[in-house]
Amino acid sequence: MLRTSRVMKGSITQIAVQRQLLAMGCDTYDIGILQSNGRMLLRESCRAGWIEHALRWLKRENVRGAHIFVRPHGEHCLTLIDDLDASAILELKQSGFSPAVVVEPSVDNFQAWL
Repeated sequence: MLRTSRVMKGSITQIAVQRQLLAMGCDTYDIGILQSNGRMLLRESCRAGWIEHALRWLKRENVRGAHIFVRPHGEHCLTLIDDLDASAILELKQSGFSPAVVVEPSVDNFQAWL
């Protein structure tokens, strides 16, 4: 698990990944790579360090048209709410929910991990 005292450094992508994993606060994650040909690659039970080390490969897959997914591995206390717009995120916050992470997987389409 990433520690809150960890100094974040690197590219914008590296910092975004570090922040997301830190906010999710899990020991391990599953990484899904949905390639443009429809093939899904799944790497299960990855530690944060492995994910950070694999960023170059993940970015290369993304440039080739793949969608990259991150979810906690195994049992966890997070819930994913998908296909939200900006007003829905605001409504969540105004209703007293505080997402651990808000991700914009495509333009104006958000996911919130609560």
